[in-house]
Amino acid sequence: MFTLEYGTRIWSVVDTPLYQQQAGSHWQKRWRYIRSPLAIIDLLAILPFYLGFFIQADLRYLRVFRLLRVFKLTRYSRAMQLLMNVFKEERYSLFAAFSVLFIIMLVAACAMYTLERDIQPEHFSSIPQAMWWSLVTLTTVGYKLCGGR
Repeated sequence: MFTLEYGTRIWSVVDTPLYQQQAGSHWQKRWRYIRSPLAIIDLLAILPFYLGFFIQADLRYLRVFRLLRVFKLTRYSRAMQLLMNVFKEERYSLFAAFSVLFIIMLVAACAMYTLERDIQPEHFSSIPQAMWWSLVTLTTVGYKLCGGR
């Protein structure tokens, strides 16, 4: 059903007001739509089904792309539109905040690896393990280092 709906949308996109105003042939307009973010998300949502016929591997992890279809709700929900506008307007501030968090996490991980690797080698045997510790420590409250024991 998703494939049928996706194909129908590709075929009929040339009749929407947005694409009627654009120059080019019907096939060029359809190709433009196929390359749009929402169409790519929809393609990623149905692609694992078809890849399963050709590739003999566990493709269940690709199903996570189906969750991206939630962003299609922005068309219908005023609250989702507002949330997306906030993300767009504050993207530089969010990027700066995540960059600072990453730098602090990396510094804390390197410091803990240097200070604790000999005392607790099971928890700080490498910098990536120390990064896990620093990520959990900086983003949660009350985490026990020993796996919740």
